[in-house]
Amino acid sequence: MPEPIVTDTQPQGLEEKVYLPTAPLLTHFVGRPRGPGAGGQAPPAVQALPAEQMLSNIVLGALIRGFYVSGSGNSRVVCASDISPAELRWAFHQGLNTRGRYEPWAVVLDRTAMWQAGMRPVLYVEDEMENQFRQSTGEIRGPEWAALVVRTSLGQTGRSDWTHEREWRYCFQGDSTNPSLDIRTAVKAVVTGTRGWKPNRTSVFDPEVNLTYSPNYSFERWFWNGSRLVKDGTVTVATPSQDEEDEEERRRQDEDDRLLREHLGLE
Repeated sequence: MPEPIVTDTQPQGLEEKVYLPTAPLLTHFVGRPRGPGAGGQAPPAVQALPAEQMLSNIVLGALIRGFYVSGSGNSRVVCASDISPAELRWAFHQGLNTRGRYEPWAVVLDRTAMWQAGMRPVLYVEDEMENQFRQSTGEIRGPEWAALVVRTSLGQTGRSDWTHEREWRYCFQGDSTNPSLDIRTAVKAVVTGTRGWKPNRTSVFDPEVNLTYSPNYSFERWFWNGSRLVKDGTVTVATPSQDEEDEEERRRQDEDDRLLREHLGLE
């Protein structure tokens, strides 16, 4: 597997605030706080990853993998949120529920592109209507799309209420192998908690996933400075040429040789 070429540009001059449009973006959070046992059925290795490494995995492959989540039944899903710009800032500053603030690591996606890819807003329904809506949705769109139905109890103390997330889901068929959603043409930006962040190839967690690096795949980088999002340049992930692969291999070999000589006391 060739190493990707990751380049970036740095902003010049004063910090420029990110001015978010009111609606056309979806946010896939990778640092969302979870309650006990709320990690879904993602592999333990995935659940244990820091948010920064999860973001690297997504960016380098231009893919978001689908996992089982609460209420998705036999369908694995990719989730995103249609929250407002004000709520996005509040999520990182204070949080959107009692579980606390979100870590500032996320992928920001073009909503129209995700609609065209097949992602749809979930249906929030009363407890007693859940089965009826699941059956109807499955009959109309296919059984996997019953995972669009989310049971909620708005205004009832101590009951489930997830309407603040304004969630969208892409639902995979139950027999899908390594279900992944290609986001290459949809990524508008990444939110990072480190200024000048670049994805790290060594953080990719699953050797069975065949990552494909996409030429001229670029996006903005938005840095959360503790109080607001500021523009922090752009990031490009590109497929290396054969000459660049050969040069990288020579560089690694030279470094291995140097370490061996150092170990043998020859330097």
